[in-house]
Amino acid sequence: MPRIKQITDKTALPPERHAEFDALVEVLHGVRGPFSILMHSPGLAQKVMEGGAHVRLRSTLQRVELAATVGQYQYISAINTTFDVQPAAADADRLPV
Repeated sequence: MPRIKQITDKTALPPERHAEFDALVEVLHGVRGPFSILMHSPGLAQKVMEGGAHVRLRSTLQRVELAATVGQYQYISAINTTFDVQPAAADADRLPV
């Protein structure tokens, strides 16, 4: 049993959030995986989907550059997790934009 109920059906949301659900279904052909959990935070699943679409479809980075950026972030994240490193400031774990 999942610790957080997955939202995979539009009827589990209030009517004012149906447009967000429909936008995810239109692009992803369903709401599943991490998106079914992200739906608990209004607007978050749609922002994550839009960010992913931007990186995949509109980014000017070459695949090698993108892979290096993601790889570097995963490496730093793994080190922080392994050694239980806590950020010095509330926003210290954010990548520079």
